[in-house]
Amino acid sequence: MENDTKKITTRSRCLGYGASGNVVDVYNPTTGQTSWGIEPPSEAVTGGLATIERERAEYQRIYDPSTAWRESLFVGGRRVVGADLGMVLWELREFGYTTVELEANP
Repeated sequence: MENDTKKITTRSRCLGYGASGNVVDVYNPTTGQTSWGIEPPSEAVTGGLATIERERAEYQRIYDPSTAWRESLFVGGRRVVGADLGMVLWELREFGYTTVELEANP
């Protein structure tokens, strides 16, 4: 399945954000080895750009730089892939819109 491309704007209200610091074992079937990784976050809050930035600031306060954690942006409940979250938010603030790639539907 292919990922979808979606244009989002500062007026979008279907944005979501989630962060996770939960350590999980990740099995690599190619090598047969297990290593640790961070669990992919689920959507914790939805709203517009200001809501997402407030929530992200709170998680950045909770998870200091020495802590391993992951964060994800969602659009309409689908995870944004292949993009730096900070850059996406900056483009929204600076230009009023950006284009993102969404995870394929299962």
